[in-house]
Amino acid sequence: MFEMPVNNTDWRRFHPDRRMGVRVVRRFVAPALALLSLSAFGAGPPNQTLDNLKEVKQLEEQAKRMGPWENEAGTITEAYTNIFAKNGWDSEPDRFSLDLINQVSRIDPWHPAQREEVFFNGLQVRYGLTPDQRSLVSREMRTESMTVTMKHLTEIMPVALEIAQTRAQQKPFTAEQVQKWSKQFGPIMDDALAAVQRVEQKLRKTMTPQQREILDVDMKAVLKRHHAIEKMVKDWQAGKWNPGDWGLENDPIHAAAMAAYHQKQAERTQLVEAALLKKKPDLNAISSDESAWERYVKWFCNYYKCDQRQRGMAATILKSSQKQAADYLSARRRDIEKARRLSESAQSEAGRKYHAAELKRLRKPISDIFNSLCARLEKQVLTRQQQQMIDAEKTKKARQQADKDIAAKK
Repeated sequence: MFEMPVNNTDWRRFHPDRRMGVRVVRRFVAPALALLSLSAFGAGPPNQTLDNLKEVKQLEEQAKRMGPWENEAGTITEAYTNIFAKNGWDSEPDRFSLDLINQVSRIDPWHPAQREEVFFNGLQVRYGLTPDQRSLVSREMRTESMTVTMKHLTEIMPVALEIAQTRAQQKPFTAEQVQKWSKQFGPIMDDALAAVQRVEQKLRKTMTPQQREILDVDMKAVLKRHHAIEKMVKDWQAGKWNPGDWGLENDPIHAAAMAAYHQKQAERTQLVEAALLKKKPDLNAISSDESAWERYVKWFCNYYKCDQRQRGMAATILKSSQKQAADYLSARRRDIEKARRLSESAQSEAGRKYHAAELKRLRKPISDIFNSLCARLEKQVLTRQQQQMIDAEKTKKARQQADKDIAAKK
């Protein structure tokens, strides 16, 4: 339950420009607010009027400059699909919501009756609504939607106008813009969620157990998406936004912004990796964790200043060792998982210790493979001069340990 267009018949007592203004407001705020995983339901009796017709006119003019709706619809559909995929919203109720959003988005906002028909048809099929139930949910959605829209119109209008202007000028959204806009999202999100829940409660009272079962699953998915978006909004309010957050990573208008974002992320990753590679990994900690072996090999090659030929040899040894570990884990996976589970869930402390020891025993062959990996790197990859560095390090370490032992005896 995401998006519901305005029904013209609910606005007969308002100036035509005002009716158009509300539709435009809702259409251009939708890409941002739809992320809230809630519905901008529809129209109902408003609580107030639109006073600033100048802004409405400006918004309508910007809308006309955006070109054919088919182009915008394609961008919106792809954006929603990207958002759902990126956030792992792939459950059956998530897929239903995404499909319904995309069906409605393909219809231009200047034909609200068609949007409404598609939306309610989707809900009716989903829940098997009777004609009376469909009338109820339609009426309540319109009322709640217009209540939320009109309550926050003074906050929404400037955001909608700037979104429309930016898009009409073929300019990308910026983190600074989204930071400013997102400061308005919190109260709107809260009111929108409350509106959804009120409609849900009224509809639930008329439903059969089978209908309520589907509704429960869908509402659980709505709340999951809502809470995820709340966390995103906090990042946006802190200036942490990129076009991918709104599913616009493939939008041509945002191509340069995405390239700059990826470049910045790559530089940050390189700095982190460079810092990690300067510090020798804890061999005891990674010996039984085959996923960390690659980091050790990179550190090894950097520390001993290996050339490209040596790095190639090291990569071959690593790959061979990882295959050995994978083969062993595949053969003993059930035993290892059982020991891990029992080491955490055994009722007695003695039982947990026993199974922890068993888990350590089962994973010891992985540590043995890692020790073999280290030995092969030293013997097969390093030159004699590089090996002398290792010998010198071992001698120094042995002397330090001897000094500690002597000091401890005194």
